[in-house]
Amino acid sequence: MTLYEMEERFIDLEDLLTDPDADQKAVKEELNKIQGEILDKLGGYLKMRGNLLSDIQELNSEIVRLNDRRKMIESRIEGIENALLAAMQLTGKDKLETSLYTVKRKLAPPSVVIDDEALVPKEFWKEKITRTLDKKSLKTDPDVANGKAEYAHLEKKETISIS
Repeated sequence: MTLYEMEERFIDLEDLLTDPDADQKAVKEELNKIQGEILDKLGGYLKMRGNLLSDIQELNSEIVRLNDRRKMIESRIEGIENALLAAMQLTGKDKLETSLYTVKRKLAPPSVVIDDEALVPKEFWKEKITRTLDKKSLKTDPDVANGKAEYAHLEKKETISIS
């Protein structure tokens, strides 16, 4: 039986408690039984949650491991490319052709290297402005707190704490 079905059964049994024709003792026994089943099902949910949390930790560890491996491979590729360039420079070759690849030396577009950021004229700086809502301050706004604001309202949610 699913948790949803158990909850429906529990609600139906609670409704029977108000029925004068129902066997109250049997209804209460069945209520206790279904309540125990619900608690057992919730225990299973908690175990499943724990397993999923463990899966997340394993995945995060694997992500770190794979990122480290990717960086190592990228570094090896860069080393190979640097060795190719150095060998071509040493031999004076501008082009190398093999049955699979063609390698050409070329000048890359110039890149700017900043020697002292403090000396760069203001005209070369871009100003970046970001806007974010301060929800903590909105909580203290009397209009929001009283439900009179059109732009926001307070919402209370019931949550669980698992330890």
